[in-house]
Amino acid sequence: MGSAREIRGLAITAIERLRLSANGNPAYRITFDSGLVARTQADAAISYGITNAEYRGTLVTVSLSAAGRITDVRVCGCHSCKRDRGERTPAGELACSDAACHEHGA
Repeated sequence: MGSAREIRGLAITAIERLRLSANGNPAYRITFDSGLVARTQADAAISYGITNAEYRGTLVTVSLSAAGRITDVRVCGCHSCKRDRGERTPAGELACSDAACHEHGA
């Protein structure tokens, strides 16, 4: 197994509901535009928010556990993420609110 890590500038392309955990909490398999497929960490709070509309059609920063399970997702729409993906950033666009994202801060 590896170590915990973050991946920035991903977009969610598919969400598949899986069976409930042993404790009765939801679980999901998430597919990203990069080809990454990961499931949510068992019994993690992210399983209750991952289907929210705020994560659809935008770039996100994904935190993965050492086992490769999704532990957190944050919206990330900064200039660097968009530029890295070859997307245009209109003049006057606000910097990303994710303080951990590249050179941009809150």
